[in-house]
Amino acid sequence: MIVNGLPTGPSSWPRPPEQRRRRADLLLVVLVPLTGLAWLAVGFSCVAILDAMRVMLINGIDDWDAGTELVQTPLLGIFIGAITAASLLGFGVSWHSSMRFGSLSAGTRLSTAVSMGGAALGLLAAWLLGLWTAPVQVGAFAVDGFFITEEDGPEPWGIAGWIGYHAPWVLPLVLGAIALWCVVSIVREGSGERSAARKEREAKRHGTMMPGTITRVEYANTWVDGDPQFDITVNYSTPAGPRQTTRPLVAPLAHPPVVGGQVDVWYGYSAIDGDVFIEPNERTGVNLTNPGYRRPQG
Repeated sequence: MIVNGLPTGPSSWPRPPEQRRRRADLLLVVLVPLTGLAWLAVGFSCVAILDAMRVMLINGIDDWDAGTELVQTPLLGIFIGAITAASLLGFGVSWHSSMRFGSLSAGTRLSTAVSMGGAALGLLAAWLLGLWTAPVQVGAFAVDGFFITEEDGPEPWGIAGWIGYHAPWVLPLVLGAIALWCVVSIVREGSGERSAARKEREAKRHGTMMPGTITRVEYANTWVDGDPQFDITVNYSTPAGPRQTTRPLVAPLAHPPVVGGQVDVWYGYSAIDGDVFIEPNERTGVNLTNPGYRRPQG
């Protein structure tokens, strides 16, 4: 049984994620485009709010009401509905992609990529369609007869004024860059995982398997597919002498690895740490649901 995403009873080891990942794939095929469209609507319609603040930066505080024209259009209602839908859909993308990739960080990055990318496209469309209010005078505040008079002369923009002036094209550029970084990091992480899986297959096909003894177990503060991940240190023997490796191990909460437990260690001809892989077996951990097990004190 699973409560709050955590296993509370006996489970197989390791738990096969194929069925759960296929289900996540099907859901993501639907959720990702819908979420992207929702965030596109958010980016497009949020100009109604942002433009009112931007006008005060480029035209002066007395011109605050010149940027409220968009607020009085349906864009404000679209923004409220779109931000609500996008938030709910974004949570779904984050949750199911975490199940798919087996990593909460990867799921968060995919959700961020979809939201930032969609918002960037919406802001870009708003800029290309000319929804942003043009300044009365580029580089200086407009004469308003109260704060700035003709006798005072033009007052040049500060850094805030120039930021507001360039915001229509800078905002989609920045959000698009964030989305691109998230996508690249996911691709690189996936490439690293595929490379590790390929090395593991080669080690099992052409390498050597030796029993290893766990000498240290440390919780990694990470959950993968609903199971905790541990960093374990293993001692094992090779023809060149004893060696040690520290590798991550995902294990069910009911069967955590323990010091003194055994694992199968696979290594290639080089036996360097990056080419060493470990697999749990029936002697790796203990069953916490076994009434005969006594937890170590301290």
